[in-house]
Amino acid sequence: MGVNPLLRPPPTGARISGEDFDRNGHALLMGYVMAYLAVISGHRSVVFTNMKASHVKAADVWEGGDRVQVLVDDHKTVRAFGQASVVLTRSEFSWLKDLAAGRCCGAKPTHVFHTVMGAPLRKPNELLNQAWTHSGHRGAVSFSMIRSSVATQAERHLDEAGRRKVASSMCHDASTAEKYYVALPERDAAFSIRELRMRALSLDCSSSGEEEPDPPPVTQPEPAAV
Repeated sequence: MGVNPLLRPPPTGARISGEDFDRNGHALLMGYVMAYLAVISGHRSVVFTNMKASHVKAADVWEGGDRVQVLVDDHKTVRAFGQASVVLTRSEFSWLKDLAAGRCCGAKPTHVFHTVMGAPLRKPNELLNQAWTHSGHRGAVSFSMIRSSVATQAERHLDEAGRRKVASSMCHDASTAEKYYVALPERDAAFSIRELRMRALSLDCSSSGEEEPDPPPVTQPEPAAV
């Protein structure tokens, strides 16, 4: 399954501040950003739909703002999986800050990913499929398919230690596909695991002849219009 076409900034780039979105455009933006995060992390959709503005506000930021870790600790499967760690670059984090502030639609959402009216999302796979179709693909896609692709790429291109680290970051047991466990790496370790994940993706693209995804920009977006 080729998921790398979704590994690029959302349709409006980093400048979502001050933009006007209709209902369809807003849904497409949400689909792209969730898809992007799913590809780089392998997390379930529930991690994104339960990510709150308060999680973004409480994010751990280090290396002068170049590295960020957002922890989602109240998703519905927290007892089984524990906190979910989402590690981001400065630019990626700026997208989440803008979404959390409602700069995409003018609402005051409690959740990062929300409808154009500011309500929490209920059907993330529908928005994922809108982004999938918009990027030129046919057929259907799901967060489970992306998650499976992440695990497969790690299996193909990483050694056992690397596979286990990636599986741990996904709250996924590398030895048994149906078993999960609580795992939360220290922030620098979490970022190193992200780099392992991106290495597996890059190698998979190279071996399949697909174009390797460009790294996201690291510049800050322009300030939001007041």
